[in-house]
Amino acid sequence: MCRVFQFFGTDHCVALLVVLGLSGGLVFWTRAAPARRGTPARWTLALVLLFAHGLWHFASLRRGEWSLVKHLPLHLCDGAAIMNVGALLARRPRLIEISCLWGLAAAFPALFSPDLTQGFPDVFFWTYFLNHGVLVATPLLFVYGLGERLAPGAAFRVFLATNLWALLAGAFDLALGANYMFLRHPPSAGSPLDHLGPWPWYLVVCEVIALGFFLLIERVLPKRARTRA
Repeated sequence: MCRVFQFFGTDHCVALLVVLGLSGGLVFWTRAAPARRGTPARWTLALVLLFAHGLWHFASLRRGEWSLVKHLPLHLCDGAAIMNVGALLARRPRLIEISCLWGLAAAFPALFSPDLTQGFPDVFFWTYFLNHGVLVATPLLFVYGLGERLAPGAAFRVFLATNLWALLAGAFDLALGANYMFLRHPPSAGSPLDHLGPWPWYLVVCEVIALGFFLLIERVLPKRARTRA
């Protein structure tokens, strides 16, 4: 029987430790021999990400819960998943910078405030942490395992991409009455958005926070790249 999800309960804490532990282990394993291990590591993460999304859609269909209002890939972490698969398979610089900044600025905090109602072993518990775990592991792999780095101006380019994605999500929100990217109200399960003011002001605060996170991440990531695998 699935338990009700509790923030920082046993299920949540164990999932966080597993995600961070496996991410760190993959980085160290790849870093020891990037030329030989880089491609298997990238393809493994891409396959896990595709599996997590496929399982999420399959489980939603089986439960009769799938709908255009909730299951189109329009949340920011959905966009990050699409960009991640492209970055992991093609290893293009612009895809990598989006993967790094969306993963560390959006998916990493989302690990600590999941939009979940059911805990372990509910299938959506698994898909949530598989998806967001890979979104965090990918930038760590690129930067610390494979020696990639961001080009100057990455924060502003990704900030522009974020707003373009929000415009796309907002158009579907208006057309379908949906709440992609939580542009109409915060998630019902509770999140840090609840503390950023009422609509629409929390969206303005999110803009400032997002740009601040992007600039901070760009600044603290290593500036020199190791030999490319």
